[in-house]
Amino acid sequence: MSSLKDLPITAKIGLVVGAGILGFIIYKKIKKKMNVLPQTFPLPTGGGGMPVVSYNPQGQPTFWNPEPLAKELFDVMDGLFTLEGTKSAVFLKFAELPTPDMATAVYNQFNKNYGGGETLTQWINDELNYNWLSNEKDLALAKLTALGLP
Repeated sequence: MSSLKDLPITAKIGLVVGAGILGFIIYKKIKKKMNVLPQTFPLPTGGGGMPVVSYNPQGQPTFWNPEPLAKELFDVMDGLFTLEGTKSAVFLKFAELPTPDMATAVYNQFNKNYGGGETLTQWINDELNYNWLSNEKDLALAKLTALGLP
């Protein structure tokens, strides 16, 4: 029976790397089980900045829905091979939301449904920016910072 010290260096490195990967996977699973949703924030104007997009037959307003943009943000950041131009377009769409209520609603929706214990701000901040001429990621982060959304 051989001991660890008798193994070739490449096998030792393989064991260390394998243990590291296994440890990371276990850490992620534990973190997911403890998934504490990030705090949601009240809409800055109490919903007054949410645009009416239509009215139902009874004349009651239907307000803008943050879900499609929250899902779009998740999709571009979750994928491994998302084109930088696609990410930039979605970040810009978020940055150009016309009201603080809309941005906060997207933030809350993303955190609740897609964040996995992290906030939209953390997700965007962690994204690699391959196009150093593009500032859409910075614009999205600036909007979140201006609204005090960590």
